[in-house]
Amino acid sequence: MNPLSKYQPPTVWLRLDHFLARLRPYREPLSLLVDGLLIAFAWNVTYLFRIGFDRWFDARPWYDIWVMLGIVATYLALFALLRVPQSMWRFSGFGEVKRLTWACLGAGIACAAVVMGLQLYGVPRSVLALHPLVTLMSVCMVRIAYRTLYEHSRAQITGGDKEVRRAVILGAGQAAKRLMAGLHQQGWIVMGMLDNDPAKQGARISGVPVLGPLEAVGDRAVLGAATHLIIALPGSTARQRRRAFELASASGLPVLTVPSADELRQGDPDLARGVRDIEPEDLLGREPVKLDEQGIDQVLHGKTVLITGAGGSIGSELCRQVARYKPSKLVLVELSEFNLYTIEQDLSHRFPQLELVRLIGDVKDLVQIQRIFDNWKPQVVFHAAAYKHVPLMEEHNSWAALRNNTLGTHNAALAAARVGAERFVLIS
Repeated sequence: MNPLSKYQPPTVWLRLDHFLARLRPYREPLSLLVDGLLIAFAWNVTYLFRIGFDRWFDARPWYDIWVMLGIVATYLALFALLRVPQSMWRFSGFGEVKRLTWACLGAGIACAAVVMGLQLYGVPRSVLALHPLVTLMSVCMVRIAYRTLYEHSRAQITGGDKEVRRAVILGAGQAAKRLMAGLHQQGWIVMGMLDNDPAKQGARISGVPVLGPLEAVGDRAVLGAATHLIIALPGSTARQRRRAFELASASGLPVLTVPSADELRQGDPDLARGVRDIEPEDLLGREPVKLDEQGIDQVLHGKTVLITGAGGSIGSELCRQVARYKPSKLVLVELSEFNLYTIEQDLSHRFPQLELVRLIGDVKDLVQIQRIFDNWKPQVVFHAAAYKHVPLMEEHNSWAALRNNTLGTHNAALAAARVGAERFVLIS
């Protein structure tokens, strides 16, 4: 037996992960508090560099504490204006550093102008000039330290109970960069990337080399000790994705893919959580259908929407798509407790402002279904509670399939008509 199969992450990392998870609901006020302390810390450190430790306290004017508090308030106001507290430290990167640079530069100029305008000559001009730089270094270092600690704890928790997984990524664009950040947390080792852009070949992106074009995936010397291939081309055409899959499949390694472009537009930054096996929809021989977004929004926005079979393979994805259009309430009806819990957790993470109603229900029970519809009075109903695996149900389960699919649809339609639902959509 593989000794890694019995691996248990150290308790300290589990406790740290739970502690960080409890802090996330208070991310914005905590971010402002920590940044405020760092700005004040940087002010004192700048004085220390300027006048030395011996005169660090005595040489400062009596009003310096008030100047420091005013500077902290100015910085925090500009941070809030630029939405710095809304960023997630565990995903800090170049974009966050750029935003912090502009915030510190703007606040530093504003503070220097006010101090000189008030003729507060006791404050050294060199302190005013250096303070934004020291502040920027401080806030960036804390964010980098937090991200490093978070990624290490996640790798300790999720990466130790599996075989070491080494991946080569097909694609070297923005999606690949975002993917690599999450893969490390899950214990993956990214050995390299492949991309057809000549300008990227031979370069290093986030420290990972671009080994060559996509066609090099068939060269074992290029793949080395890789155990998986991951296609990270969400914005490419169906033809390009199919070509990449054909090349990757010829290597004999397991082939995975990142979520689709539609899923990426929902804004979930952790692509690694969505890495999955190739599905037929990923290889369509046509371009994706363009949805009438405005028309769908008019139907769903601000409405009470009920979905039966909400935790199933189709129902769960339907829930995610409906949630994008901001219904006032999303009622989830599901027979399986586990499936209901799974989709509820996913939706709560993706759409924290959405009001969810989680109900265990059987569409074959007319009384129960009518009670649910009477209580929540849905305006739009999507009926997805059906057995869909035809070969499986045909063999020995035909009566169960017939009863669930026909009687369940009949009951859901009756209940929708009873409460005057505006729309009833039968999925299957």
